[in-house]
Amino acid sequence: MDLKLVHTTPDKITAEMVKGYLEKYGIKALIKANPGPEGAFLGKFAGHAPFNPWLVYVKEDKVKEAKKLLVDFSKNK
Repeated sequence: MDLKLVHTTPDKITAEMVKGYLEKYGIKALIKANPGPEGAFLGKFAGHAPFNPWLVYVKEDKVKEAKKLLVDFSKNK
């Protein structure tokens, strides 16, 4: 099954929060750094700048459910 992008966050911390929120409701999520134009950031951030956008993916069959949950997440944060 393919993964689909459901959300973009401004940083890794927010991406981790979104991932945890989705997984709390039984939706497995994958987060991935969106590479910035400046290239790889070397250091403790595993080669990614901490403040570049991060992407949140879920399985294709969970997209609708995830998007509904993310509306609630955005309202409550």
